[in-house]
Amino acid sequence: MIAIPQGTVAQWTALADRFRAIGLTSAWIEEQEKSIGRFPAAFGTDWLRLQFEVSDEPAALALRMLTRDEPVSTAQAIRALGEESFAFARDCSLIEETAKGWRSPLRLSLLDSLYILADRPEETADNVMGVGTTTALLARASYPDQRVESALDLGCGGGVLALLLARAADRVVGTDLNARAIEMARVNAMLNGIANAEFRVGDWYSPVVGERFDLIVSQPPFLPLRDDQEKVVYLHGGRTGDEMARLVVKEMPGYLTENGVGFVLADMVSTPEGVTALVSSEMVDLEVDAAVYCAQAHRQRDRRWWDEAYRTVEHLRRCGVTEVRLTLMVVGAGDGQPLVVAAERWGQIDRGLIDSLWVAGTAADWLEQRARVVPGTTMEGECPLGEKVRLWTLRSGRRSLRANPQVGDGILDLIRWVTRGETLGSCLGGLSESDREKALGVVDQLVRHEILEMI
Repeated sequence: MIAIPQGTVAQWTALADRFRAIGLTSAWIEEQEKSIGRFPAAFGTDWLRLQFEVSDEPAALALRMLTRDEPVSTAQAIRALGEESFAFARDCSLIEETAKGWRSPLRLSLLDSLYILADRPEETADNVMGVGTTTALLARASYPDQRVESALDLGCGGGVLALLLARAADRVVGTDLNARAIEMARVNAMLNGIANAEFRVGDWYSPVVGERFDLIVSQPPFLPLRDDQEKVVYLHGGRTGDEMARLVVKEMPGYLTENGVGFVLADMVSTPEGVTALVSSEMVDLEVDAAVYCAQAHRQRDRRWWDEAYRTVEHLRRCGVTEVRLTLMVVGAGDGQPLVVAAERWGQIDRGLIDSLWVAGTAADWLEQRARVVPGTTMEGECPLGEKVRLWTLRSGRRSLRANPQVGDGILDLIRWVTRGETLGSCLGGLSESDREKALGVVDQLVRHEILEMI
């Protein structure tokens, strides 16, 4: 296994400063990737690769050498890093000279202005994962809108989430069973100038026994472990893939403060009973999922890769798994029920949206308050020409993750009645007890779908 590069805080800080000075930032990379959006998907990736290959810009040269496994000449490496940082990167083995030029044996990823070093994908026991495909999703979903005292990143890998949360927490702890991952996370903390993040070696909660946190995040491994495989800690989450996530969720309440909240993201066969969760409306394609993850162990897309993926799918079917869905479990908040979220909305999820999903109390508690329609809410109806609209689709003026409710004229009349300016209790005061309970139930649902709000 490749040695993790070592250096002083000053040396890592200087390297990060150099990256920023040459324009190697997450914003720049996003701009380059957007530039190929006009190309058909089959051509865009290759076009971008060649665009970087012909560019002599320092940022492009650094990107090729540090993230894309494309060697550059000595002159190009110095042009990218500068004399001082080139010497540091060479001496600590962050870059190495090959027959084709200088390249890094590690992989540098950029996320929200962070620089993250990690191993290149390989199926080895102590491989350190960097920025995954769902890392940004979990970061947005969990990032607090107010500063917290303490945060915990379980199974932190290279420390991505811990370092992101270090901006919003006074103290952050990252734990991982892989000692190499902890060492890499400490290097990444120095590279990003972050001093309030601490990393400890140990299995899940064992390094923080007796401690409690305001915020806990975790992205457990969720690949299924076949009978013919040896367990790889950072990949396998149990026989069906979701056992580790269930364990993390089950033990989490004992490590949260009174008002603490935890977020666990994984592909789940089913949602644990009594756990608040956002569940994708779109099933994970088992073949595609297996093919993507098995590709980490088989760089050549050959028959071995196909066989490995096929065996994984067959294993899941033998275990009785018919569907898997991306699931964000929320511990310490919500109503303990799953909420189905449209697949296209996952890219819009953030902490504010999640916090708005669960409203304190029920309609029976709001009798002294007034109801009003959430500003910007609209109604749409479709019907054949010449016929009367029977169902209206209500679209919240906020970015609610809940489904847009469809209502008839009776519910529209109720909305008009309860929003006429009086308290909710006054509006419903003349109804019979049974009708009043029905109306309160409707109001409750309209508030939770962010069609109505209480003021």
